[in-house]
Amino acid sequence: MSWRLWVEFRSALRPVPIVLALVLSFALIGLLTIMSSFGHGPDYYYGAPVPVGTGDYDLLAGELGPGTFSPLIFALDVVLTAAVLLFAGRRTPSLGVLVAAVSAFGALLLVFLMFFKNADYVGFPIPVSMRSRPPLPEAVLVWIDMMIWAFAAGIIVGRRASRTAAIGAGLR
Repeated sequence: MSWRLWVEFRSALRPVPIVLALVLSFALIGLLTIMSSFGHGPDYYYGAPVPVGTGDYDLLAGELGPGTFSPLIFALDVVLTAAVLLFAGRRTPSLGVLVAAVSAFGALLLVFLMFFKNADYVGFPIPVSMRSRPPLPEAVLVWIDMMIWAFAAGIIVGRRASRTAAIGAGLR
């Protein structure tokens, strides 16, 4: 089983899917970092999967406090997310990466809409409480939600591609 996964993943390691995954993950991680850096109290961690810094950017209260940002950790986050997108879209490399990234963006959009509507919880399938502090930073939980959506989309696209290929091979 693990050998088959490695063979599928290795076949996705071509220049076009890698560049596509890096560009899309840069956009996703950039949006997640920006979204998670605003509107929280002091010493709040933002960014994911590894928090890129702490900040006190409370725009709602009109305060712009001190903050930190690590470009190296941000680059690590982009590479980790690109690896997940590549693995999610391993059966149909370019299309799978694109669909996985769009699904991850959909999860991020859902979080934004739920936050905008002042919901008590944001995100799906892992709900993040907006009233109490969860055990992990909120951005990390949102990133996990995004990657669950990416994997689900990659699995659906991969299975449809396999089924279409099997049907096409049967017609020959």
